[in-house]
Amino acid sequence: EYTADARCFVFTSAEGRRLIYVGQLDTNTSRAQGVGIMVWDSGEIYQGFFHEDERYGAGRDIYPGGDCYEGKYARGMRNGRGVYVFTNGEAYEGDWKDDRIEGFGRYEYLNGDSYEGEWRNGMKHGKGKYVHANGEAYD
Repeated sequence: EYTADARCFVFTSAEGRRLIYVGQLDTNTSRAQGVGIMVWDSGEIYQGFFHEDERYGAGRDIYPGGDCYEGKYARGMRNGRGVYVFTNGEAYEGDWKDDRIEGFGRYEYLNGDSYEGEWRNGMKHGKGKYVHANGEAYD
């Protein structure tokens, strides 16, 4: 059970990071539960769903350098389908596991090249297709 109205809290995490949280809380545990926004002292901003103080379900992260991610979370990490856009204009859309690119996805490079296929531990791995900006492709 959680409160339907938003509450604002400023606190320091176990790691010593200062946080601001605005959102719903579990009435029994006073933990972030439901919809909310969390802002870290580093400048990172997360907006989305929480479960027991962790990012969970659908959400959006904006990182201090300007990169952003929108997609699924579990256990506080990117897990499931999501889109990550880098400040340099490159982008990845696909599967994530424990904050790493893992599974099937498409990466668009700044120069117009793209790769669509399988990934493991953030690296191209297995079947996939690389297409150069000029249309030349290889599997």
